Amino acid sequence: AAPWIASAPLGTHPAVARLLLHRYDQALRTSAPAGHLRLVPA
Repeated sequence: AAPWIASAPLGTHPAVARLLLHRYDQALRTSAPAGHLRLVPA
């Protein structure tokens, strides 16, 4: 595997990682019951 893939699992651009983490945080804050969180692509 290419070393840059292992060093950047959330994407090559920092904004991609921030977006994914932001979406994850939003999903955790919803009123969905535990185990039924749904992450959707941007």
